[in-house]
Amino acid sequence: MVSRYPVKKILIAGRPISDFAISYDRMLKPMNYAHMCNVLQRYIAYTCGTICNVHRGMWLKDTPEFIVGPCSKNPALPENLGEDTVYIEVKDGNVHLTGEGTRGPVYAVFQFLERFLGWRFFTKDLEFCKPQEVIDIPEGAKYIYTPPFSYRQENWESAFNTEYAAKRMINAQACLTDAYGGGHHYVRHLQCHTFDDLMLKRDYPDHPEYFADVKGEDQDSDTQPPPDGMEELCLTNPDVLRIVTEKIGHWLERERHPRLVSISQNDNANGYCRCKNCRAQGTPTDNYIKFVSKIADHFKDKYPKVIFETLAYHYTQSPPSKGVKIPDNVGARLCSIRCCAAHPFTGDNFENAKNHIFLKDLKAWSKVCKNVSVWDYEINFHNYLMPFPNFEVMRQNVALHYKLGTSHLFMQGNAEHSGEFGELRGYLCAKLLWEPQMTKAQYYAHMNEFLEAYYGPGWRNIRKFIDLLEKAAHKVNHHFAYYTPPVGQLCNPQREYIIDRNDLEFFAEGEKLWDAAIRRAKTPEHKEHVNRSHLSFRYLKQSADYEREYLNGTEEQKRAYVDENESLLQDMILSGVSISEGIFVPAKYDPTRPPYTWTGRMEP
Repeated sequence: MVSRYPVKKILIAGRPISDFAISYDRMLKPMNYAHMCNVLQRYIAYTCGTICNVHRGMWLKDTPEFIVGPCSKNPALPENLGEDTVYIEVKDGNVHLTGEGTRGPVYAVFQFLERFLGWRFFTKDLEFCKPQEVIDIPEGAKYIYTPPFSYRQENWESAFNTEYAAKRMINAQACLTDAYGGGHHYVRHLQCHTFDDLMLKRDYPDHPEYFADVKGEDQDSDTQPPPDGMEELCLTNPDVLRIVTEKIGHWLERERHPRLVSISQNDNANGYCRCKNCRAQGTPTDNYIKFVSKIADHFKDKYPKVIFETLAYHYTQSPPSKGVKIPDNVGARLCSIRCCAAHPFTGDNFENAKNHIFLKDLKAWSKVCKNVSVWDYEINFHNYLMPFPNFEVMRQNVALHYKLGTSHLFMQGNAEHSGEFGELRGYLCAKLLWEPQMTKAQYYAHMNEFLEAYYGPGWRNIRKFIDLLEKAAHKVNHHFAYYTPPVGQLCNPQREYIIDRNDLEFFAEGEKLWDAAIRRAKTPEHKEHVNRSHLSFRYLKQSADYEREYLNGTEEQKRAYVDENESLLQDMILSGVSISEGIFVPAKYDPTRPPYTWTGRMEP
């Protein structure tokens, strides 16, 4: 009779797993160790059918144990382990699952399940254990790992599920509950553009001097003040420093475990203060660093673990002038919003000046700031449904952040239900955040494992499509970014689009690959996954076919084009996907127009 469990037999240090108990020290806080013992018990049962009893610190002399969390029976851990370090060791017949901080032991449990028992946690709804006849874990088996990025954040849909975030070692999610060690997040969950949270101009009608003078001595300048509610501050005004410091103090007092505070300008490209005193501080970056450093100095003794961070964004992207020191409790967050997503930040292809400037600034910040954070982007905000061929660029960019010593990394994606490869991207982002030094072969092995589990028998066709897409999009002198239209138009001579609308070979081959993947999908889950991701190719193809099939087509071609657009819209709605940032149902739907115009954000 075939066992219904994926693994028939598990041996640990020569003994069957059925001999083992699961223990934790109930006198230690936090009590999430008890929860993780239950998680371990559940997954062992799922793996081989064995139920290991959980003991609350009642160490058994003649029974081997899984020991979860700190315990006097654990081996001595090396000194100066970094936060979230995982420590797994089979020693003296016991399995020690522990680590640093509140999350280290949590991650140790999930890493044991993944690395030693063969579990794969692909999405919040899809996980499985690799079938094996026998798993034999020897005495002395060990895994000790400290993640290079102390702050790891992504915002693909699955990552907002607290258990999935813990399984994938995403530590920055606000939803990461105490049961999984709690999250490493910004105070009040405000991670950028906080000046409007700190001070609003309408609250100080008698003090216009508190806010940025965007013209300064040049009153004839055409620089316009920011919109209401988006005003910047005059950072040399002593009252502003006092008010902001007091408010941050209130924020910190209300936080249980404060770690990060964002003191950062609003989302303005040019709204900084140009009054005489602010200009005397040096560059805008100099002024911001000096301002944040004063606040950080005020709180350094009371909150020694807190990092006070500002944005290196637009007019503050360049590092401060030589001589402006950045204290150890001050951080800077760079944003790659201006960069080209078709090319990595580093490499031989530097015809894109924006990537070159970003890399130069990133290297410079890494030399003068201990806490460099990067807000990277893995999505096109105007066209969530459009294929975004940056899988290899994503891998290379994360490897660069690791090499330069970036401490905090946020990989921003589509937090909504994805009609492209959102689930795959979320899985790969989490893998890279945990292990940015992985090889290219390891990265694509993770991709293949996911594709097979998520899409079923037709997964190889989808992998071929991804390779085809990357090849078609990454042409010499071809660039695309985070607000780029899907296909080339006659009015876009700068080659800033994803795919050339006249690349008929790509579209013909892509259609064959998707048709094959759809035919081979067997289970309802595989069919739903394939059809939903297929929406992305349909969206792209309809956008590319507009001129050929509708503007210049026969009446029959025009009717067919409109019919497919109407079918596409229906399938988008029924799949629950979002078409663009903040847009679920098209804002300007017209079946006689290409789909990328339905967002209302991009005209041809």
